[in-house]
Amino acid sequence: MQLNTLIEKASAIAGSDYKLAQSLGVERTLLSNWKNGHRACPVDLRAVMAKIAGEDPEQELLEAITERLSEDRKTRLQEALNWRKR
Repeated sequence: MQLNTLIEKASAIAGSDYKLAQSLGVERTLLSNWKNGHRACPVDLRAVMAKIAGEDPEQELLEAITERLSEDRKTRLQEALNWRKR
């Protein structure tokens, strides 16, 4: 799930961006920076937001890590994950 979509979903469940930020222990402005792509969101907090939003935290961790990889490494990771599913 895109980070901004995840934040919007978790924020709606928490009640507001402010309440979500409080539950994560961060400033609302930092949450806004993540949402707008101005700052990178720590992978652990992305997993917490996934849990709040009713999404799979492990899947969000994988997506967060994958976003930080080079294209070549993304391809190799995807191949490894697909091989594991066989």
